This record gives sequence, C-alpha cells and structure tokens, in this order.
Amino acid sequence: AYDETAAIYGYSIDDYKGLSTDFGFSYHQGIFGVSGSWHSNWMDVAVGENIQTVKFDVNVQDENSKWGVDVNCTLPINKEMETPLVNAEGFVRVTQSVRAVLSLNDLINLYKGETRTYAGIYEGRGGAAALLLKFVF
Repeated sequence: AYDETAAIYGYSIDDYKGLSTDFGFSYHQGIFGVSGSWHSNWMDVAVGENIQTVKFDVNVQDENSKWGVDVNCTLPINKEMETPLVNAEGFVRVTQSVRAVLSLNDLINLYKGETRTYAGIYEGRGGAAALLLKFVF
C-alpha cells in the first residue's frame, strides 16, 4: 500500500488468490483481419495488470505484403474507466528487405497532449509518433 505522507510503498506478505478468465476471437478474410480479447481478474490483481482489459485489433495487409495497416485499442478498466490506449501503424515495402513505417502510439493522449497514469500515481509519456525504416533479413 502507498503511504502518501512518507511517499513510499509499503509491503506485506499475503497469500495471492488468483482467478482470471480470458476470452478471445479472431477472424481473417482475404486481406482483412480482426481480433479481440477480454481478460478479467476476479480476485487479487497482480501488479501491472488491470481488473479488466478489453483489446480490439483491425488489420489490412496486401496479399503480397507490399503495404499494411494495423489499428489496435486496449481499454483498461479498473475502479474507473480509463482512457483507451489506441495505436496505429502502417507500412509500405520499399524493397524486398526494406519497409517504411509510420507508427503512432497512444493516439488519444498524443492528440490531447496529456500524460498516461500508471500504477495509480506515476505518469508516463502520453503518446508518440515515429517514422522508421525497418530492415527485414
């Protein structure tokens, strides 16, 4: 537990009671694919995990892998509904072994210019954009 007056975390040794469930689906047709999952922690929640996590992913990729787009969304649900984590990535194959990639992470917080809170009190970067060259060997 976090002690706000001392600004430190304390700890105690207790038995961990875990009960979690996972549900997932995926569908692929031609160049289009969609998948999703729902992870639930029904008893104790491990550090770094959410009480509920819902994920959704959509991707489209050329049959010859000349280009592709992937958009995914993760919705962390704890005591309150948190801001979804939305990522997008697209690529174009320049040569057989080189791809140009545009990667956008945490789009909502990137757009709003806000940070992302984790572990209840810490803040991390709220979004990033990158233009990359990937070499495939």
